[in-house]
Amino acid sequence: MSLQWSRVSLLALLLSMSACTLAERGDDDDDSGASDDDDTGDDDTGDDDTADDDDTADDDDSSSSDDDDDTAAEPEVLGNGGADLSGTWVFQYWIDQQNNDLVCEQTYEWTGSGIFNPNALGNSCPDCGGSVEVLNVTDLTSTTPGGCDVGVDLGGTNLGDLLTNPDPSNPYRDFIFPQGLITTAYGLAENIDLILDGSANFSTFVDTEPDGFFLSHIGYLEDVEGRYLSGVNQGAGLGSIAAPPPNSPTWMPFWRYYGQLGNASHGAFSGHYVFGSIWVINFNFGESSCDDAVDNDGDGNVDCLDTECASDVSCGGLGRIQTVSFGGALDATFTPAGPPG
Repeated sequence: MSLQWSRVSLLALLLSMSACTLAERGDDDDDSGASDDDDTGDDDTGDDDTADDDDTADDDDSSSSDDDDDTAAEPEVLGNGGADLSGTWVFQYWIDQQNNDLVCEQTYEWTGSGIFNPNALGNSCPDCGGSVEVLNVTDLTSTTPGGCDVGVDLGGTNLGDLLTNPDPSNPYRDFIFPQGLITTAYGLAENIDLILDGSANFSTFVDTEPDGFFLSHIGYLEDVEGRYLSGVNQGAGLGSIAAPPPNSPTWMPFWRYYGQLGNASHGAFSGHYVFGSIWVINFNFGESSCDDAVDNDGDGNVDCLDTECASDVSCGGLGRIQTVSFGGALDATFTPAGPPG
């Protein structure tokens, strides 16, 4: 399969949490919000992505006399400071996301740092009260069950490498460039929209928090010419559908961060979080049909002779990848800012 990068589009993924929880699967019984029962494909049906083991801060009972009843304390609100971060990204490649037809995944481990203060990104993003900088990335795909073989599964197109390779010669390293963070409290107070048509804002994700988690931040990526996300939607970029915050016109919402109740904070990152993208990437193929005896994209190759049809069922493949979704998890160690010297 040959993916048409110039034809990529983005669609809102408002209620799915599978991209978030998948990054933590394989953990049977902890309270990270990610059991291995059925997080691996329940993308937007809302049926079981929240994990039914013990992610409600409740071990076995709901007795109010017990230390660990199901009434979790309100998360602490932290002030200015910094944090050491370690996390994972998971890229999921779907033939049909609605029907849970997952081809494979790419998994990346990363470390970085967070800064939390009103000037975290200076005049570039005055609405942002924090920032994330990724410092090191390790590709774990080849050692992860269900990991993608770039040549076989993805037809040589490596979206994970494009977005996460920190090499300065890679202009598409959107996930490596500094990320802005806006707290839920600020987003709600300012009634910040996340989509230009006003169909989603911070309240949208507060109202759909997974059990055992709370919305802590929305993460913003800068829409700069030459980066990968600036070329989506037929070159119109992420900014053609995403709404920037009121005072930061080049920053677009991309990530939603959920802190684990009892083990995470508001204001600054401290503890354990899962995150998922607000958007998924959908691919539009020039060769729209692989069995109609028509050269749909006018490149001189009809149906299975077109490389875009190499993985289509009509041509003996498993099916063409239509969608890529993103998620992950992170752990943060926070250090408060000291008093002025």
